[in-house]
Amino acid sequence: SKYHKIGYAFVTRRNLEYRMELYRSGRELQDERSVPNTISTDLSGVSSLTSTSNGTGGNLTSTGTSTTTGTGDTGSQELNETSVTSKKKKTGKGKNRNLHVDKVKDATTVAVLNYSKVKEEAKVTGKRVENGTLAQLIHEAESSAGLSAGSIVHETVQTRIKSGNVTGVAHQRKSPLEEIEPIIVDNCVRLAEIAGAALTGEEVMALTAEIISGTKYEKELLEYKEKRNISSNNLVGKAWYQGFMKHSEEKIKRARCKVRDQKRLTWCTLDSFQNMYDSIYDRMVRAGVAEKVDNPLMYDKHGNEVQDEKLMVGRKTCYRVTKPSNVIFVDETGCNTNQRSDGYIGGRLHVLPANATDSGIAGAVTDIHFTVLCFTLGTGEPIMCAIIMKSQSNIASMPECWRLGIDRRKEYKDGETQYEIFANNFGEDKAMSGGPKCTVNGKHVPCFVGCSPKASITSELLVQMLTQLDTL
Repeated sequence: SKYHKIGYAFVTRRNLEYRMELYRSGRELQDERSVPNTISTDLSGVSSLTSTSNGTGGNLTSTGTSTTTGTGDTGSQELNETSVTSKKKKTGKGKNRNLHVDKVKDATTVAVLNYSKVKEEAKVTGKRVENGTLAQLIHEAESSAGLSAGSIVHETVQTRIKSGNVTGVAHQRKSPLEEIEPIIVDNCVRLAEIAGAALTGEEVMALTAEIISGTKYEKELLEYKEKRNISSNNLVGKAWYQGFMKHSEEKIKRARCKVRDQKRLTWCTLDSFQNMYDSIYDRMVRAGVAEKVDNPLMYDKHGNEVQDEKLMVGRKTCYRVTKPSNVIFVDETGCNTNQRSDGYIGGRLHVLPANATDSGIAGAVTDIHFTVLCFTLGTGEPIMCAIIMKSQSNIASMPECWRLGIDRRKEYKDGETQYEIFANNFGEDKAMSGGPKCTVNGKHVPCFVGCSPKASITSELLVQMLTQLDTL
């Protein structure tokens, strides 16, 4: 029976007999390819193997008795002195087989080209191709390549000529939806980035089917599938989706999706920002700190007017601030005392023990949220810092240590009582000197400290902050 030439090349009766003899004789097993031409077994009723005179192989003959040599008392047997142990050389069957396949491919291509040429000449002259021409051309191609008869299949040559594929190499099929794939990519990107509605694979196929519905692309797709006998319940299937993702891998990818804040997606839009700034600029004009111009202005990153669009930062505007020192900007930033992830700063690395699993920097890991607001003039100068703590209490009942805080950059002196601690650390250039202070036009503005249930800004706190500025 036939067997695989690579996987079972040595699973033969001859090798099994040889292995059995080595096993019973106690000798080490030689190389799998090393098989003696003449061996004998000590098993009665089992065939003995004798080689032919040319050493090319063995003939299996059933003797009914065993032929033994050697002493037998040592548990080992010696091979007959006339027997020769030959080691088969590695012939590189895999390499030769690949070379043979390449020869068949090249010879088939030659036969296709020659037969195609004969058919074209017959078509020009209006004659029929003589019977046996294809067989003759195939025989000539096989002889030239040194191949045996029958190496080239007649049906292969005829199929290549009929399909027009001379070399037989399968070319990549062009998708009938290739023209609209950029539109689908654009929709996927916009839905994921702007609308916060990233699509799944099934939704992409459904979206594509809806886009091409009733168009010429739907008709071309149906003809494409019918021509290739592709049956599917859906107009757009998984095969197209996989090819589509591969073609568009530079712009889109498959990945897990994160949940984004719905409120930000709802309100952080271009129209919302445009409406907000238009309302603010209108109030600034009425307050006399800005003016409206006819021609749009361009500004650089330093706030200076420029005429070159290459130096422009942001969008063009029809408003010019005339009194920047009378305009106050406020920026809100949410913070947390939890320092668990504070060690990852700009890719900074630390030196740790080789086997360390929990080494690091000591710090707070408790979630205590607070909010910092920076009040800045239109000139860029800071005028006040405000801190809002998270607490259910009001400002009057807030502990004094909350207002003062502890500056870790300065020396902290402990004490036995709260009064001693306060006396040792309170004051300018000491650990408990309060929050950041600002100096504007020769006036010192202390840090504002307040509290709210969620550590967020409220209208009452904003009034108190502006009141502190007015009283200075």
